[in-house]
Amino acid sequence: MHVMHLIDSGGLYGAEKMLLGLAKASLAKDAQVTLLSVGDIGVPEKPIETMAKSLDLPLICLRMKNGLNLALARKVVDEARRLGVDLLHSHGYKFNILMGLLPKTQRLPCLSTVHGYVHSPVGTKMWCYEWLDRKMLKRLERVVFVSEETCKHPRVRSLKVAGGQVIANGMDWQSEITPYPLPKDIETFIQGAEHLLLAVGRLSREKGFSHLLHAMADMEQSHPGTKLLIVGEGGQREFLTELTDRLGLNQRVLMPGFSDQIPALLQRADLFVMPSLTEGLPMALLEAMASGTPVVASAVGGIPDVLEQGKCGVLVPPADDVALSKGIASLLDDPEKAAITAAKARVRQLENYSVGAMTDAYLALYQDLLAGSH
Repeated sequence: MHVMHLIDSGGLYGAEKMLLGLAKASLAKDAQVTLLSVGDIGVPEKPIETMAKSLDLPLICLRMKNGLNLALARKVVDEARRLGVDLLHSHGYKFNILMGLLPKTQRLPCLSTVHGYVHSPVGTKMWCYEWLDRKMLKRLERVVFVSEETCKHPRVRSLKVAGGQVIANGMDWQSEITPYPLPKDIETFIQGAEHLLLAVGRLSREKGFSHLLHAMADMEQSHPGTKLLIVGEGGQREFLTELTDRLGLNQRVLMPGFSDQIPALLQRADLFVMPSLTEGLPMALLEAMASGTPVVASAVGGIPDVLEQGKCGVLVPPADDVALSKGIASLLDDPEKAAITAAKARVRQLENYSVGAMTDAYLALYQDLLAGSH
């Protein structure tokens, strides 16, 4: 079979890493794969495109006018047919909407992986896209959710999609390791830290980084030598920079932007912190578990199940600055507890969230979908 993965990527975060891992493992299992990445006109090479090239994945890059571009949808389908593609796999609302708008007779069978939902304010542009996304998902042949908790989301339960199922994300730690040296600004920042906290994700509201900054301020007296590295880029950079300055954390917090050195940073970090307000099944969390880095995370989405209800890391309520600071301190002050939870997390990731298990599940789904479409 030949699968074309469709994505309009904003960085190299969970959905992108899941897609790259799935594509690489699918090729190893003798499936044909093509990754199609789109962006607005004038956008330079995206991180996912750079990484796909480094992994020798078949790649098509398109730059087209943004919006409900049905001409783009038809161009994608035409290119897929030219390449002999059997089915399309959408990652994100853009292609869910575009493929859903096309009549089924004008496209190939299409499934989507729903990586999670954010809580965009009603009436905003993003809220409108999410609303349309949910409407179009019901027109696709199959929908995959990354966790049982994602299925329980009120916006998902109302969908009543046909052929919905859960396939947990997976990753292979060894294949993700990237070499030193770290960028000079990060290396200099790390050198002076008594303890280093690492957080990874888009700089957006749902990632909860403002609560993490407040937690750092709460720990000023008890853990003055602790530093925080927030790796990622996004629309909240200006807000988070101003908040860092207002809380007097300029010497203790660094936001260097996007980095492809996450495995190397995890090996240097004392704790991985995920203060999210909403999640599906985050790949960054699986990376931290696989690396043996102790975890403190919000009890949202699929996180409690992944961390086995707190046996493999410290769970805290979302948007609770005090609980977050206490959770962080509980592992910094008890290295033995931190080591035990990290060891359990590493075993759990290997046994339950491997890229091999994820890929086998998707390949079986592809076969089933193609058998049904014929």
